[in-house]
Amino acid sequence: MTDQTTTATAPQPAYPLPQPGGADPRFTYGLLHDVAEVLQRNGFPARPAPTGPT
Repeated sequence: MTDQTTTATAPQPAYPLPQPGGADPRFTYGLLHDVAEVLQRNGFPARPAPTGPT
């Protein structure tokens, strides 16, 4: 039997996430606005727009 010593390294954080390379034209601010309106009509509370990096 051999004695094996392993050294574990701590996992590195995955944040901040990298920006995607290309923009998807289907996801617009208009779509975001429409989804927010539907959620509010169905009882979800309105939230202020986020500020800073998300």
